[in-house]
Amino acid sequence: RNALGKGSVKVTARSGSNVAVYEVDIDVRTPNPRITDVFSSVVESDETWSQNYTAVGMAGTNNGYLEVSSIPPLNLSQRLKYLIRYPYGCIEQTTSSGFPQVYLSSLMELPSKQKSEIATNIKATIDRLKGFQIQSGGFAYWPGSTKASDWGTNYGGHFLLEAKKAGYNVPSMLLNNWKSFQAKEARKWNGSKRAEELTQSYRLFLLALAKSPEMGAMNRMRVKKSLYTASKWNLAAAYHLAGQPEIAQQIVAGASTNVDDYQELGYTYGSGFRDKAIILQALSIMGERAKATPLVEAISERLSSKKWLNTQETAYSLVAMAKYIGESDTKTDMKFSYRFGSGSWKEVDTEEKIWQYEMAKVGAGKVEFKNESGGLMYARVILDGIPAKGDKTDASEGLLLLTEYKDMDGNKIDPSEIQQGTDFKAEVTIRNTGVRGEYKELALDQIFPSGWEIHNSRLDGSNQLGATPDYQDFRDDRVYTFFDLKQGATKKFVILLNASYKGDFYLPTVTCSAMYDKSINARKHGEWVKVVD
Repeated sequence: RNALGKGSVKVTARSGSNVAVYEVDIDVRTPNPRITDVFSSVVESDETWSQNYTAVGMAGTNNGYLEVSSIPPLNLSQRLKYLIRYPYGCIEQTTSSGFPQVYLSSLMELPSKQKSEIATNIKATIDRLKGFQIQSGGFAYWPGSTKASDWGTNYGGHFLLEAKKAGYNVPSMLLNNWKSFQAKEARKWNGSKRAEELTQSYRLFLLALAKSPEMGAMNRMRVKKSLYTASKWNLAAAYHLAGQPEIAQQIVAGASTNVDDYQELGYTYGSGFRDKAIILQALSIMGERAKATPLVEAISERLSSKKWLNTQETAYSLVAMAKYIGESDTKTDMKFSYRFGSGSWKEVDTEEKIWQYEMAKVGAGKVEFKNESGGLMYARVILDGIPAKGDKTDASEGLLLLTEYKDMDGNKIDPSEIQQGTDFKAEVTIRNTGVRGEYKELALDQIFPSGWEIHNSRLDGSNQLGATPDYQDFRDDRVYTFFDLKQGATKKFVILLNASYKGDFYLPTVTCSAMYDKSINARKHGEWVKVVD
């Protein structure tokens, strides 16, 4: 019970004189979130950098990497792991988990095992996107929905186009239906708000990228007054891809690369930082590398920091940086040496822009790095792991969260000790405190002790209790609930449970937050619970 990772247990079954032995796979895990430590340095030519480090978290959960680059750091390992491990499965987050991986082989030399894993991840993302496509050819936000998500359709299609370009098999019907939907939407568009305008400019850019430009719709948007900055650059990139670079330059003549800072909870899931990535992508496609330099520096600084980024910001900025690096014809020869502890020095000579070494065992130690390349280099030690102790604090930022446990008659019960076989309810009440208006795309995470079993109301036919969510994802030991919440409004969600197995178990922290703005959040700390005779 204290170990983590995958294993197996042998189960013997007897019936009279017959005996059968089964080996059952198990996965022991902790509900605590993974944490990361990063040590970094800018190392001048002929200089040496050394760093002491200690493993993060429990043994068996630790990872460690030495990362060296000739470009400003992207915090690639941490940011990619965040996307891949992100638990939810809407169209935006499904796409974000696979999109940056399309470009990895162009950024760094990958071992065969990692190449295989990345290929598997990208193929899985393509397969999952099939489940989002609806009859019209657009992509829904949640599987099973019948309404197309405008930004989700753009974003998912963008990934499919780049995956196909990278050599992956993308079903022609999937892309053809997507292009047909996009062309129809582009022709009938008549929006005026920033999000609507940005969505249309992205749509036009993607149709040009798919070699099916909608010139009429592009020309109508071109004469529109006061285009939003990111929309201008998207439209310019569309003209450039459509073979009209002169018009592309006219559109952005004198245009700024600065954008207002904002945070959008829905629709395009955007922010000022995400829009900088959109502009960097356009500059890279148009060959405007000198203009792109300030954006590269700003995006690199944010990626390499410990600041939280949502999935849209993380994935789009990595995609834009990969596009910038990939469009460069310059070769960088990185020469350096490194060693761990008192081990021997190992020399590296590579033309890759990012080099990474995965530590075989992560404990306490020291790494030394010598820059022998003749120019600046960026060196980083990245450590992550899962701590043994869970969070013991409550929080409330823009949301109020109340958890209650009740018997089937509605009477409150103490979850710290429940009799085996008892059916009961977990009720979570969420209130929008009204500070920042209506909230979009809230996610409620409930992970239950392994001694409790969840009744899935969608499968067992039980009546819906409490509020109706936009989408609900039932898994073995947890339920993810997704919903919007108007200013000042309250919603209560109810999960039916059964105390099935005797023993001591941990009830993890209950959390609720806006998926695209973690400053809106609330949590109720976890506790130990018992299931007794």
